[in-house]
Amino acid sequence: YLTIRLQGDANYRREGADVFADVPVAPWEALEGAKVDLRTLDGTVTLNVPAGTKSGQHLRLKNLGLSHEQGGRGDLYAVIRLAMPEDASDKQRKLIKEMKEAGPNEVKGGARR
Repeated sequence: YLTIRLQGDANYRREGADVFADVPVAPWEALEGAKVDLRTLDGTVTLNVPAGTKSGQHLRLKNLGLSHEQGGRGDLYAVIRLAMPEDASDKQRKLIKEMKEAGPNEVKGGARR
């Protein structure tokens, strides 16, 4: 007998046959909507990130998860994570600061009070 145990990594986690993938998007991509490439078990697909998407939101890609023991497949959930480019320009940083100062700027949800 051969026993295989699948482990998650920094970007992918599994729950049963469903796979959860963290997908970093820039604030402007979440605000305006974007198409981003996402690696799946079957290759790369284009994920449509709708305008107004929030960090932590789950976007479901049906039947792109792992195979079920009884046949069929689970789903892949793209978990949106807002991120700034590592090499953000000074102008981008300035614009983000202006956005903060334009208010309102209170963020709620998750573990925040």
